[in-house]
Amino acid sequence: MIVQSQTAALRAFVQMYSADPRAEQELGPVIGERYEICENLARALAEQLRDMERTLGISSAAVRERIETGLNRQESIVTASEAHWVMARLADLLGWYER
Repeated sequence: MIVQSQTAALRAFVQMYSADPRAEQELGPVIGERYEICENLARALAEQLRDMERTLGISSAAVRERIETGLNRQESIVTASEAHWVMARLADLLGWYER
């Protein structure tokens, strides 16, 4: 079951690729694969971040900075645009905007 926030997240993810004229025909399957990778990464990171904040007493801001740095490393599995999306998805999953 896809919830409202997942639908909005998927829409935002697809919009990253919509400027590419190949998006509809050539990139459709790739976009789906990339979305799954990024969504799964965001969900896995969300669990790790909750644990880090709780068990290590690291501030939310420090956790965010570490994750963002890791996502933007050259050897990251995500592109810069995808890293930005993953951070926004984490904010959604963890309610960072509400703090």
